[in-house]
Amino acid sequence: MVRGNKGGWKTGFTLIELLVVIAVIAILAAMLLGVLAGAKKQAKSTYCKNNLRQWGLALEMYAEDYKAYPRYAYDPGWGDTENLDKWQAKLQNYNSFNWMNPTCHCPGYTGSLTDPPEVTWYGSYSYNTSGVAQDALLGLSPSFNSVSNTTGPFCLEGQVVAPSETFAIMDTVEDSSYPTANSGTDWTCCVGQSSLLREKSSGRPPSYPYPTQHGNNSNVGFCDGHIDAVPFTALFNPAKTAQNWNVDHQSHPEFW
Repeated sequence: MVRGNKGGWKTGFTLIELLVVIAVIAILAAMLLGVLAGAKKQAKSTYCKNNLRQWGLALEMYAEDYKAYPRYAYDPGWGDTENLDKWQAKLQNYNSFNWMNPTCHCPGYTGSLTDPPEVTWYGSYSYNTSGVAQDALLGLSPSFNSVSNTTGPFCLEGQVVAPSETFAIMDTVEDSSYPTANSGTDWTCCVGQSSLLREKSSGRPPSYPYPTQHGNNSNVGFCDGHIDAVPFTALFNPAKTAQNWNVDHQSHPEFW
C-alpha cells in the first residue's frame, strides 16, 4: 500500500515490488525458453532418427535381396562394370526418399546436398565403409580401398556377426577430405563414408570436426535397422566401440 495525495492509503506496488515481479517473470521466461529449446532439439533428433530408420530398413531389404551390403561406390576405374552410383542410390530403390530432398536428411544438417554427376554426394548421412581403418576391409564396403585403388569383394550379409551392434549409417559433416593411413591425422566421419576416428593418446581434439547436429551425440543406424544416439566420447574411441565398426565384431587394435 502507498499513501495517496490526500493523506489516505490506496493499494499499489512499490518500486521494489515491481522489480521483484519483473525479475521473477524474467527467470520464468528464461526457464521456458530453455525448455522450448530443448524440446526443439529433441524434435530434430527424433526426426533424424526416423529418417535414419527408413534408410536402415532400405539397407536391410537390400541385404536380404542381394545377400550382401552395397559398396560405397561403383567406379569403372576400379574394374567395376556398373556406374558411379553410391550406396545412397542403391538404397533409394527401397524407399521413397530422394537424396536431393532436404526432408530426407537430418533437419540439423546445414551443409550442401549434391548427387551425380558430382563425384562426391554431399548430405547429412554417411556409410560405414571400412570399419576401424580405411584399408582394414572390415566395414560394409570392403571394395572401397583408395590407397591400393583396387576392388574387393562385397560384404556378405552373413559376414556381419552382430547386426544389432554393427554401425551402418550415421550423422556426418560436410567435409569430403579423407586422411590416409600414413598421414598422421585422425579418422573422422566424412561425406558419404565413415571410418573410426583414432583418438591421439595426447588427448588433443580431433583434427576434423564432429557432426554437431545433436550436440555431443551422433544418431547411428545399426545393421539390424535400429537407431541409437551414441556419444562422441564412445563413437570415436576405439577402446569403447572398435568392435562396433567391424563386421566381425572384433576390435582389431593392430589397425589403431
